[in-house]
Amino acid sequence: MNLLLDTHTFIWFMEGDNYNLGMNAKSEIEKINNKSFLSIVSLWEIAIKISIQKLEMNINFNHLLDKIIENNIDILLIKFEHCVKSVIIGIKLFLPIPIKLFFCTKLDLSLS
Repeated sequence: MNLLLDTHTFIWFMEGDNYNLGMNAKSEIEKINNKSFLSIVSLWEIAIKISIQKLEMNINFNHLLDKIIENNIDILLIKFEHCVKSVIIGIKLFLPIPIKLFFCTKLDLSLS
């Protein structure tokens, strides 16, 4: 299964916050057969929140990339074409692969 981690889910996973993340979500992220993805926007959001002192993390931001690699999480980049398609299709998500979204709970979406 492909998993797209939102910002909160990613932070909770990195921080080991099983209370907010939940054991089911943690288990799915850690499964070898599952593939986790994180938008570069989430990393940018984290960097901004740390810089304006709205977020503190136990892990140093400079070490996040090492943890991302260690946990086999792929970073999804944004291209201008993604922005254009978002405008054209409105609320429907445009992603290059079928993905299950993780927020606090798992949502099933059919993406094309």
